[in-house]
Amino acid sequence: MVARMTVTMYPTEMVDQLEQAALRAGQQMAPMIKSMPGFKGGYWMADRSTGRFIGLTFWETEENAQGYEAATAQLRAQAGAGQPQQAIEHFEVYDTMMP
Repeated sequence: MVARMTVTMYPTEMVDQLEQAALRAGQQMAPMIKSMPGFKGGYWMADRSTGRFIGLTFWETEENAQGYEAATAQLRAQAGAGQPQQAIEHFEVYDTMMP
């Protein structure tokens, strides 16, 4: 399994507004993301004290994660126009712990 992490920094005064916008966008994109090959789930988080947003999605393979990036590149470019740069990283998930 592969974890894809996106980190973006915003001014702290924008956190509430951005969280609401992200929730609306997520509702619209959920059917597409859920139908993508290899999608295993995701978490979207914010640190209100720093303005740091993190998106963490899980994919069956590296190819699946790259397919998601290719399929959503234009959407991300439009959504991020004029916004801070995003740092995107992929990690191999070698172990899990669930309740």
